[in-house]
Amino acid sequence: MTLIIQIVAQKLVNDLIQSTHTQGEDIASDVLQALDVILRENLLSGHVVAGKCLFSSSESSPLGEGCSVWRGFYQSLRPSGTKFTLNVDLKFSAFYDEQNLVQFSRSVMRFPENKPFPKKLQDRDRRTILKELKGVPTNTFHTGKRMKHTVHDISMMGANEIFFENTKTGKNMNVVEYLQETYDIKLDYPKLQCAKVNKRRDVFVPLELLFIPSHRKRKPLTPHQTQSIVRLAAVKPQNRLKSIHDIMRRSGLSRDPLVKEFGLRVNAEPMEIKARVLDPPSVLFGGNSRVNPRDGSWNMQRERFMQSGATLTSWGVIIFCDQRMLNDSAVDGFIKKLVHAGRDNGMNIQNERPLKTRAKRDASARSEMTKMFRTLNEHGKAQIILCIKPNQDSGLYREIKQMSDCELGVPSQCLLANNVNKGNIQYCSNVTLKMNAKLGGQNFFPEPLRDRELNHPFESQPFMLVGADVTHPGPGVELAPSIAAMVGSLDRRVTKFGNTMRCQGGRKEIIEDMQAMFLELLEEFRKANKGAVPKRIIMYRDGVSEGQFQQVLDYELWEMRRACMSISQNYRPPMTFVTVQKRHNTRFFPVNSKDGDRSGNCSAGTVVDTDIVHPKHFDFFLNSHGGLQGTSKSGFYKVLHDENAFTADQIQSLTYRMCHSYARCCKAVGVVSQAYYAHLLAFRGRCFQKEFGSDTASEGSGRGAPVLLKPEPVGIHSAMSSTLYYL
Repeated sequence: MTLIIQIVAQKLVNDLIQSTHTQGEDIASDVLQALDVILRENLLSGHVVAGKCLFSSSESSPLGEGCSVWRGFYQSLRPSGTKFTLNVDLKFSAFYDEQNLVQFSRSVMRFPENKPFPKKLQDRDRRTILKELKGVPTNTFHTGKRMKHTVHDISMMGANEIFFENTKTGKNMNVVEYLQETYDIKLDYPKLQCAKVNKRRDVFVPLELLFIPSHRKRKPLTPHQTQSIVRLAAVKPQNRLKSIHDIMRRSGLSRDPLVKEFGLRVNAEPMEIKARVLDPPSVLFGGNSRVNPRDGSWNMQRERFMQSGATLTSWGVIIFCDQRMLNDSAVDGFIKKLVHAGRDNGMNIQNERPLKTRAKRDASARSEMTKMFRTLNEHGKAQIILCIKPNQDSGLYREIKQMSDCELGVPSQCLLANNVNKGNIQYCSNVTLKMNAKLGGQNFFPEPLRDRELNHPFESQPFMLVGADVTHPGPGVELAPSIAAMVGSLDRRVTKFGNTMRCQGGRKEIIEDMQAMFLELLEEFRKANKGAVPKRIIMYRDGVSEGQFQQVLDYELWEMRRACMSISQNYRPPMTFVTVQKRHNTRFFPVNSKDGDRSGNCSAGTVVDTDIVHPKHFDFFLNSHGGLQGTSKSGFYKVLHDENAFTADQIQSLTYRMCHSYARCCKAVGVVSQAYYAHLLAFRGRCFQKEFGSDTASEGSGRGAPVLLKPEPVGIHSAMSSTLYYL
């Protein structure tokens, strides 16, 4: 085969920049990609490339369970105004340590190094290790050359128990005998199970002969690994800025002859840009009491909920752990504090002694919750069930939520035994925020600002704020569907929401059943507002990758229109469609410490809508939350379509205000609450699906061939249709 390479087009970099600035044209992705390659070429040596990230093993820390966390950086070129900007940020990712599968299994089981490894795995350990190994690439070297394999299963029998006929000798032998006779290998663990490395045929290799090469972990992290990597990645703002500056200095891009050859000059110093800080809204509580947030948070001491949920008379507590972990006295003390905190916050708790039961050791959550539900209903309608869990076990959580949300139709509230034991009064107060919202109450409400220029008149008529998100199966989970979720506000204070979900083809970003889902929200609105329909609609759409903005807008906006016209041909309310992104890599740092908050981050309410945004598009960055740990990441909002004629100030003000309406904490959150609710709802929908592949974790977007499924409703109990059960 002859390969012919020839020039098909030439474009000057300066011409590309000028066309973006003057005509608002988007630079072709292949041109940007080529420029990215040029800027990255000098950095490839000594780094592992993962998408637009580069990682180095020289900057690694132990992560546990057979992995290490490597530090690296993200680098991407972006068109911006009259220039390109080079977006650089710190990145942390899990990599497998190079090891054989016995060493890996020891790490996963957390088996002490000073103790001999078990001769044979118990079935529970075998399943745990298989979950971590299935689909992982491995190598063997015992044949004298490297051979690549993928683990598909782990045998029930040990190597000494797996017999086959040797085709060369016709002799029946086991794996141990074959390796000894053919390769003169004496196994250290002859009774240990083997890995099945062929999907269709029974090809087994002992664990000690299979080696995991060092590579990036694509499977979901374990809870322990997640905690460790989050802790390592929580780098303080000034330390992060220094690290990014060091990366730029070491890269040598400003001196790279290849970069200069293409007419590019790189300024290694961080950009200084203009920003504004929006005034926070006052937060309204019961009795028309107002609290002014500071640094993105507020205190509700001496405040009461704006509206209590249903009077609490029939509720229960199920303890899913033994007396040694959590005794009855500690539970009783916690309930007493919880009732006290709830009443202080304005909840109407009539029954301060909930029905309490301890789950039997081998009992399922299904049986325990069914019994509790039936007993509560004997004395009135069951209102909420508190479930105390021993740990973060996702299996128990899934079973609890499946029962409460899908089968019983009564909200549940999960608590960790460790937190119940501590009995912290602030924790109790936080739990009552969730409980009151799940019982139909209204916790607080961010008031519109009094400045008329910042307030759009849409709130003078019935309106709906919509949040939508699609979550996809995690890495290594190929057969699971994606979950599309939507919420829509039902009241003027934006505290009550309708909700709807669908399963759809895996990794499809577009909400396929948008018309039917949005119609459900409109019908919920009519039911809550005596037949009235919203006069204006504002959509906050999360979960869309940048390359699919137009495709999502074209399809979903039209399907929303069709939903409206199915109510009446003349019903065509003005719509605004805004995308929400948190999965970007742009970070902001205050130039002067006095311009930041106590954590060293930019102040809550910081808006950036010049210099680094698209010169022709309607977009902005909003740092809506106060810094807690590490470096804050702003939400990025792009107004794709606007029939409500919002000014930039008005949409920014509305978005910032709605970041203060998140019912389960007294803090402004990082993205607008409607999008946050949709994300929580979609995540909850994942709990209701059977396990697919290796794990049930989900991600915001991903790669892989979609599984073609007809969108179908997620089976939520009808009693949950207009509640915040997913908080």
